[in-house]
Amino acid sequence: SWNQEFRIEIADDCDLQDYPLVIKCWDRDIMSSDNDIGALFIDLNPLLNEANAIQGWYPLYDTLRGIRGELSIGIKMDFIGDVNPFKESGAGVQFCSLSTPPAGCRLVSIIGLVEELIVTPDPEYHFLDSFRTARISNERRRLLMYELSGKLRRQMGRKVLEAGGNAVLAFSQVFDLEGETSAVIVARGIG
Repeated sequence: SWNQEFRIEIADDCDLQDYPLVIKCWDRDIMSSDNDIGALFIDLNPLLNEANAIQGWYPLYDTLRGIRGELSIGIKMDFIGDVNPFKESGAGVQFCSLSTPPAGCRLVSIIGLVEELIVTPDPEYHFLDSFRTARISNERRRLLMYELSGKLRRQMGRKVLEAGGNAVLAFSQVFDLEGETSAVIVARGIG
């Protein structure tokens, strides 16, 4: 049904950084099984910076049929505080693809280069692949790429905070699909 409100409590802000919010949309059939219309993935990292809300229209995407429509989504976060004693989070670090600071910010000093590399098995080459449909396999790989992107930024953000910084300029991330030879996905980030 439409116009739904949900409340989700998350104790560890690392989860907000590592995993996207996944919203799946299904049609409702009375005589047959419900059909998957599409899904959308929303990166929640902006909520950990200065914005406390995300709002807009997001494309509803099906991995076999492409964009199937749009959903109007509004997300608000009430930040209680960082009580994580292990400081695994990189919350508050801004990632900019440009080599200059965004409008309203000024560059005080450059600390150095930060990079990160994550290697993980590619779900496309998992032994259960012969039992999965193309849609499920595509969705698993798509979700994994979102998760890798979040983990990459969190780990880089933690390094930036440890060095006394608060932003990564000229941020770039690349995914290498190694194929059948090694059956892994390599995520690289640099800035």
